[in-house]
Amino acid sequence: MTIKDLLASREIENIFENSDFLYMLNQAAGDRQILAKQLNISPYQLKYVTSSAEGEGLLFFGNIIIPFKDKFDPSLKLYQLMTTKPEEVDEQRGSNTPESREENETGGVSERKPKPRRRRKKQRRQES
Repeated sequence: MTIKDLLASREIENIFENSDFLYMLNQAAGDRQILAKQLNISPYQLKYVTSSAEGEGLLFFGNIIIPFKDKFDPSLKLYQLMTTKPEEVDEQRGSNTPESREENETGGVSERKPKPRRRRKKQRRQES
């Protein structure tokens, strides 16, 4: 689905127009032109979403547009928590085992039966 397809819906266009915060990464040529017109993106700012590298894009906060380039060291724990690259996520989960492949397919959710609750026996106090 493209930006053009999304903006064809009046409801989606309203959501888009009423958003105070947008995070835009690399965009296809046709989508870039639509977004540039819709969001008043300058040609200089448009470079950040034109064939941009990983971690480059534009932040929109109200009527402020901020170009950004984030470069994280892949060895950092923060990078490992934030990565959206499927191959890196698989590697972190150890996707070579059948169990981990199943976990990846289910999003890490496994069907486990709840443990039965034990009833505590009430201890009677002996009065002396």
